[in-house]
Amino acid sequence: MNWEKLFKPRSIAVVGASTKTGLNINMFFSSLVTAKFPGRLYPVNRNATEVLGYTAYRSVRDIPDAVDYVIIAVPRAGIIQVIEDCIAKQVPVAHIFTAGFGETTTPEGEKLNRELKDLISGRIRLIGPNCVGIYCPASHMAYLPNQPIVPGDIGFVSQSGGHNSLFVATATSQGLYFSKAVSVGNAMDLGVNDFLEYLEGDPDSRIIGVYVEGMRNDQGRRFLELVRRISPKKPVMIMKAGRGEAGARAAASHTGSMAGTYSIWEDMAAQANAVLVDDYTEMADFVWAYKCIERLSGLRAGVVAGGGGNSVWTGDTLSTLGLTLPPLSTDTQKKILSLTDAVGTIARNPVDPNFSMFDPEAQYGVFTTLDAQPDIDFLVNVGVFDFLYHQTVASGLVTAGELIQDYVLRLDTIRARVEKPFVSVAFHVSENADMTAILNRVKHEARAKGIPCYSSLERMAAAMWRLHGYLVRRNGAGGNA
Repeated sequence: MNWEKLFKPRSIAVVGASTKTGLNINMFFSSLVTAKFPGRLYPVNRNATEVLGYTAYRSVRDIPDAVDYVIIAVPRAGIIQVIEDCIAKQVPVAHIFTAGFGETTTPEGEKLNRELKDLISGRIRLIGPNCVGIYCPASHMAYLPNQPIVPGDIGFVSQSGGHNSLFVATATSQGLYFSKAVSVGNAMDLGVNDFLEYLEGDPDSRIIGVYVEGMRNDQGRRFLELVRRISPKKPVMIMKAGRGEAGARAAASHTGSMAGTYSIWEDMAAQANAVLVDDYTEMADFVWAYKCIERLSGLRAGVVAGGGGNSVWTGDTLSTLGLTLPPLSTDTQKKILSLTDAVGTIARNPVDPNFSMFDPEAQYGVFTTLDAQPDIDFLVNVGVFDFLYHQTVASGLVTAGELIQDYVLRLDTIRARVEKPFVSVAFHVSENADMTAILNRVKHEARAKGIPCYSSLERMAAAMWRLHGYLVRRNGAGGNA
């Protein structure tokens, strides 16, 4: 397989490019135009002479130049003819968006599936059918017009086009960007394993994610071997769908995949040091932890959570989520009380500094004191924004921008002053659009400074638990990189 033709094509033809507008109509061609694809673009439409200012052709055969990659979005009755045209044109790789093949289990779909499989054998490489194809920002290739053309270091391969686009949307909204994101659909030819093997050697892909509904035949064995080989070099996150009876039925009708029992996948993940996640939010959470934290020797947390009730609730919650909160030594407690207003301060773990949390130097001192206690592995700041917002922005004391700037500066100062990994949890419980907007900016700016910032205790704990498990299995008991 010539991967350069796929990920760095000099020319792309889109069969089914249209002069019409509307939902999903002309999605692929308009997205490439919006992304400013730098190579040659050829719309193919028998009934048009021009599409978005580009000369249109009746057939792939009519294009005067060589074509590296063809995207096909026409009714399934026309697929065989288009593939024959691509083969005659010596196109190396094509992508079929159209559904209605083997995944339907109807006689007509299965017959067409056999015809297509026989036709492509040894003549052309194929992505799909039934998928959205390629997103490669470095090459200005997108399949949706709103996808950012910002290269990153996440490589993603998915059996679902919907989950491909949702993970891209989730991650990029947080400032995480992709080297490549590929949807394989029915995987008649090129499948998850082929792209996983490519991403293993791709220098632009530092972290790999996979959405999989199931594997057929001996694909599962090869998948295990690949993940086991890759995981010492790059983490491989796996979102496995089709876990229950209803999900397994949906997987079979969606991409024709045999789901397999989830316990098999759990065993595989343990053997190969894969990172199992339940959804794409958990994928993004793990990526932030991995990118920002180089070492994590354990799951013993030193926590600062303002408010007496909040500190008690935080301690209970984190203890049920697999984290340990070591008791603070007498020396640590004395030092914290000396740094804060002793009246109202709870010098236990979690620490409640009471109103001293508004004093930056007191806050920094509490964290450096926790940092010095040997049986604490990482530090957590828990910020509940309802109280903070009403005391500052809502009362007119500061603007939203000033609150964001001050809060992120404090997080960054703590990060710079401590030796151990530092993470932030910031959330609000009121349904308040202003607070949501403020928190989104806080999380975005904190992450840009290398501070993992999560919107719940549960998400933070899950990310740290997954990171620690991956690092320990990769590096040994200390979890150091």
